[in-house]
Amino acid sequence: TASPASKEQEGKEGEGEGEGKAEASCRQILEEDVCPICQEELMGKPLPLTYCRFGCGKSIHIKCMKIWAEHQKATGETVIKCPLCREDFGPFEDLCKQMHTAHKLRPKQQQPCSKHPGVTCRRCHASPITGECYRCTQCSGYTLCKTCFVSEESHRANHKFESKQRSSQPWRVVSP
Repeated sequence: TASPASKEQEGKEGEGEGEGKAEASCRQILEEDVCPICQEELMGKPLPLTYCRFGCGKSIHIKCMKIWAEHQKATGETVIKCPLCREDFGPFEDLCKQMHTAHKLRPKQQQPCSKHPGVTCRRCHASPITGECYRCTQCSGYTLCKTCFVSEESHRANHKFESKQRSSQPWRVVSP
């Protein structure tokens, strides 16, 4: 009689890239979870994720997993293995599709914020201002970050402001 380990191995031999295997569900991401490849916190940056579909169910940055998968393919591996549990991660083609889809659907709030070099917020003194930048059209050099602009009602009530998201964009009038 074969041992459970050898039976498990026999069952895996004819299965390539997820064929005939039950798909695992994605595990919940915890605050302390890191990408096993780049070691960055998964909750830290809003980067697109994928997960081990036929093994542990843990999440990994799609970009990191694609690099891992390309390395495995370059070394002659035919099945992409999870860097954590070493089980079949899923087809390389699926990973490429996920990466392409994630890039197209990446929300604007996940895009890196633009910095405004040499511009300081007059209220909180943040320098450079990151993200939306506001300037008073009547007071020379009076600039605010978005947080301070929203809370600075007295100045806004009497003066007009312009804003821009990126330093390379033209200023646009802010409606009252």
